Parts: sequence; C-alpha cells; structure tokens
Amino acid sequence: MLGIDIDKDLIKEARRQWGSVVREEKEKERGEGGKEGGQEVKGNRGEKRERQTDGVVGWNEVGGAGGASSGLGAAPQGSGGMAAAAGRAVEEAAAAAAQAVGAARGAGGRPRVVFRCLNVVEADMPRDSADTVLCLSVTKWVHLNWGDAGLIALFANLFHMLRPGGVLILEPQPWSSYKKKHGLTKESREHYSSIKIFPAHFRQLLLDKIGFQRVEELTAAVPTARGFDRPLFVYYK
Repeated sequence: MLGIDIDKDLIKEARRQWGSVVREEKEKERGEGGKEGGQEVKGNRGEKRERQTDGVVGWNEVGGAGGASSGLGAAPQGSGGMAAAAGRAVEEAAAAAAQAVGAARGAGGRPRVVFRCLNVVEADMPRDSADTVLCLSVTKWVHLNWGDAGLIALFANLFHMLRPGGVLILEPQPWSSYKKKHGLTKESREHYSSIKIFPAHFRQLLLDKIGFQRVEELTAAVPTARGFDRPLFVYYK
C-alpha cells in the first residue's frame, strides 16, 4: 500500500504513526508468543531486514501479483464495518482493498505500507500499478494551486495508475468551501477566478473525458462522522 502527499511534513508524520503501529504489533507478538515449538523465537536476519524496510519509501516495494492500493492526501485508514454497511459498490471496493492488503503483506504478516512525498499532478505515475486509489479532500487544493489544467492532470494520472477494473474512491470538496481558502496565495486567487470546471462537473469530466466506465455514490451507504457529510463516489475503470 502506498500513501502519497505533496507535504513532506505530513509524510513524515504518517511514517511515524505507521512505525508506532508496527512496533506495538511486534511488542504484542513477543508478549503473546515468544516461543515456537517449545523453543524461544529469537531475532534473525529476516527480522532485521523487516525493521530496516518499515516505512521505507520506494515504488518498487508497491504492487506484485495481487496489486496495490494508493491513498492520496491521507494515510491509509481502516475500513471496519464498511462492507456490512454499504451496498454492492462498497463491497467491491472493500474486496479490492482487501486483495491489495493481502498481496502487500510482508514479513510477520503485516501489510507493507510505504509513504512517498510526491506531486501527483506533475509526476510521471506508473501505469496499471494499482487496484484501488483513494483521493480524499484533495481536489480543492489541486484546483486552487494548479487550476483546471491541474485538476485534469490529476484525474488523468489517477486513471492511468489504475489497472483495468480498478476503482477510484473520490471525495471532492464542494465549491462553497473554495472561497474560504482561495486567498492563501497569489496563484490560488488567480486560479479561483478562472475556474471553469466546478465540482458539479467532475462526474461528466471523469466519465466522458477521462475514461471511467461508471460511477456509484456511497454517501447514503457509508455512516459519516458528525459534521462531515461530503459525498463519496466510486469510479470504475
């Protein structure tokens, strides 16, 4: 699994948090099963190599026979209960994510998770490299910093990253939220005044221009946290 963000501080924090999760799991494993076959299990080269690769950034570590999952703008989050609460679209997305986690499992049975500081708008992303891509609370910032052209480039890159049959889980911010942040920089002010592709147009853009086959809305199917009720969409390649 690969987590991507343009902010190096967020990537650093994501690595720190994931490292804490891995360490806690290792400590729990040592406490619950320090022996195997009547003999104490001691550290070996394999364990040392695992410690060295925890949190390491590298595209070659993502993927494999079963695929990979990428998250943009946020560290991977658990999806407990999602498939039970949602309809067919959520179940398919959850199944794809589960397959990705299974394929990405490293030593010790833990999923291999890496974080990379990257600008997805401008980067040359590897094609057909992921089964599931999450783009959550990202579109507004891309729109304000790179305008309509940047938004189109983002969507095109996400589409090309997905394997055939892959899904993009998209949570776009509403147009009403742009006004509060459009004055942060000179570029954001200029882009805000020149935007022609509004969030209401994203569906048509993704289906008619980018190439996704269909879309399903998950808003009614997924329980939301208090005060957070943005629409959530699944686009199928």
